[in-house]
Amino acid sequence: MRWKTSSWISLENGGKITIKSRALHSTYTFYEDRENYSLVFRNHLDPYSLKVSLSDNEDQQLVDGQALLEGILGRNAIADTIKNALENLRDVVINGNESLPPLDPLVIDAMGPFEFDITGVFINRFEVGVDVRLGTNLLAGHLLLRELDIRLDIADTFIQIDGMTGSSIINTFINSFVQSLTQEIIQNHLEDISQMISEEVFDTINEILKDYTLNDIMG
Repeated sequence: MRWKTSSWISLENGGKITIKSRALHSTYTFYEDRENYSLVFRNHLDPYSLKVSLSDNEDQQLVDGQALLEGILGRNAIADTIKNALENLRDVVINGNESLPPLDPLVIDAMGPFEFDITGVFINRFEVGVDVRLGTNLLAGHLLLRELDIRLDIADTFIQIDGMTGSSIINTFINSFVQSLTQEIIQNHLEDISQMISEEVFDTINEILKDYTLNDIMG
């Protein structure tokens, strides 16, 4: 029995079914399991069990070969697609393309010196909290800053570097890496930075206030 796909199926004596396909360039053989008369499909990928039963008489039984062949072709198409994608990736890793240099091995003769210009700094979400306790020195009559607590919070950072390399893909990767690393460093050290700024500003303000009294400020 022959189909337009240049494939045919035959049922031989002894419960053996053979499918030959020019499209698949292979032959698939099914063997009868004599205990439950089921057909077992074997090929080089995975075993598949076909829910087709054979009667225990010697009459030849018609098998839906077209549906069976379509299932085989579908599985092979998926496997071929994955294989082609991996082969294309392998070629890019070895030889590179317009956007990526060869990565296996990755050879960089030299990098730098780097020259860059900062065209602008944009601050959108920079929060500052300040707690202040102001008192007076009763003996000297001067103002005194008793407590100062400055809290900084940088919600997120955005870094955009252009022209570092000749590849926009590598530039994007570097931007993402630096941005993630910068935000992590900021959050890990933000408390220390806030404390350091509080101490410096505290000393500076008291240095200024020591020359003023409350009457000077109130007028």
